[in-house]
Amino acid sequence: MTNFNLPMIAIKFLLFLVTFFFQELNSQPNEELEIDRVWSELVLSVKKGDFSKYKSFYHEDAVLISQANQTTATIKDTFVRWEEGFRQTRSGKIKTNLEVRFKKRLADKKTFFEEGMLKYWTTDSEGNDNISYLEFEAVWIKKGKEWLMIMENQKSFLDENEWNKLE
Repeated sequence: MTNFNLPMIAIKFLLFLVTFFFQELNSQPNEELEIDRVWSELVLSVKKGDFSKYKSFYHEDAVLISQANQTTATIKDTFVRWEEGFRQTRSGKIKTNLEVRFKKRLADKKTFFEEGMLKYWTTDSEGNDNISYLEFEAVWIKKGKEWLMIMENQKSFLDENEWNKLE
C-alpha cells in the first residue's frame, strides 16, 4: 500500500507546483502594461491641453536632456517653456496630438527604461500641420503605485520613414 501512495503523492505535489507556478506568473504585475496605461493617459493630457495632468507623470526632480538642442534642464524649467502650448491647445487655438512607438523596453518591478519615437504634431487654426518625429529614451521609477518619469532624453529628430519602421 505504501508503494501505491508514493506515486500519488508525487503526482499531487507536481500538480501543486505547476499550479503554484502559473498562479505566480499571473499574479505578478505587468510593468509594461502599467507603463502603457500611463502613456495612454499622458497622450490624452497632451491632446486635451491638460497641463496639470501632464505634469503629474514626471518625478519632481526629473531631468530633460535634449541631444537635438545640446541642452539639459530640470523638468520644472522645461514646464515653463511647454506651458503655453498646453494653454493654446486647451483654448482651441491649436490642436495637438502625440503618438509613441517603442524600439526597446527593459523593466523590473520598480524601474523601467524605454527607447522609441514620439510623433508630435500641432494643427493651427488655418489647418496647417507641424509634425515632428523625435527619437527618445525615458527612465521611469515606481513610487507607491505610480510610475513617474525621472529622465527623458530627446535624442534626435528623425523622419516619417524611421517612424514607419517601428510599426
